[in-house]
Amino acid sequence: EVRRAGGKGGIWVEEVDVARAESIDTFFERLKRSGLRPTHLVNNAGTMASHLAFTPEGIEANLATNCYGALRMGDHMAELMAPGGVVVNTVSLTCRFGRFPPRAAQDGSRTYRGTYRRLQAYADSKLLLFVETARRVEAYRRRGIALHAADPGVVSTGMLRMGCWFDPLTDLLFRPFVRTPRQGAQAALR
Repeated sequence: EVRRAGGKGGIWVEEVDVARAESIDTFFERLKRSGLRPTHLVNNAGTMASHLAFTPEGIEANLATNCYGALRMGDHMAELMAPGGVVVNTVSLTCRFGRFPPRAAQDGSRTYRGTYRRLQAYADSKLLLFVETARRVEAYRRRGIALHAADPGVVSTGMLRMGCWFDPLTDLLFRPFVRTPRQGAQAALR
């Protein structure tokens, strides 16, 4: 698909679990050894976990994927980028409803207190990503790397499925009015 769209050069495919620091670090070491120098990174991996879950490192799943993984990947890639490089973190308007610090991170990653609510956990993770992205902008700028936050809006992906009785209604009444994945990608590309 990349080649059909006019992509030039070789395509290198790697599997990376952005929820796990070890996976990101292993990928980064392979990339360093390859000699490739990334010029752009779009951190678009995301999750809205349906239940409280933790990574093997003990980090709540939404925070691990939506925030810490994106930040770690961006920081690593910026090390390899020449001035003029660009890192884009995908944030969400839902961060307006997030709590800071996120409940899952207040007393250590495994001390999530209260009832787990997937939308709240997602909003918390996106707020922390937004705050941490803003905190890093100046350090990236000093290295000649642009760091941006982009909100794709509501995009018709599997993340909209809640595994609830109303999913068919959502598909019928809501999905026709949200952005396609191609439209959602435009914010990061701009």
